Amino acid sequence: KAEGKQALGWLAGLFQRNHLIDFVAQDLPELINYKLLSQAKDNFTHQREQEIAKSYEAMMEKLNKKTMHELGRVQGLATRLADFDPAEAKNSDPMTAEERSVFETYIALPEGAREVYASMRDAYQADLKEKKAALIERIKAFPADRETQGMSNSVEKWPGNQGKQR
Repeated sequence: KAEGKQALGWLAGLFQRNHLIDFVAQDLPELINYKLLSQAKDNFTHQREQEIAKSYEAMMEKLNKKTMHELGRVQGLATRLADFDPAEAKNSDPMTAEERSVFETYIALPEGAREVYASMRDAYQADLKEKKAALIERIKAFPADRETQGMSNSVEKWPGNQGKQR
């Protein structure tokens, strides 16, 4: 058994997912559907990411280097704070020291940079919600047992709502 696992690990390292599916599909034809679905998902994800990146680059061109740096810093920090969105927070809201720091850096950004932040946040949130809905739909379409249906319920509860107010 251990030798089989070791050989499988070696094969997985040697071949990409599509190559393995092509090799095994003669015995498991349902893997072809998986391969096609995976390729479609990968293509969609890549296309969506390119669209978002182009939009982001166009907006960033209007900002100076210092502002771009500060905006990037706010975006990076806000991403870590899943339940905190500096664009939605108010100065009077209770905040942790880290949230307060992000909020103050955000408030110090020029209006154009704050618009870029909100626009990009909205684009990424829309993308995340679409992916989450597709995943839930796919899980529910799967011939399921109780455990699989439980996965669907679990995915529906994923945060994905960065910026929600407390």
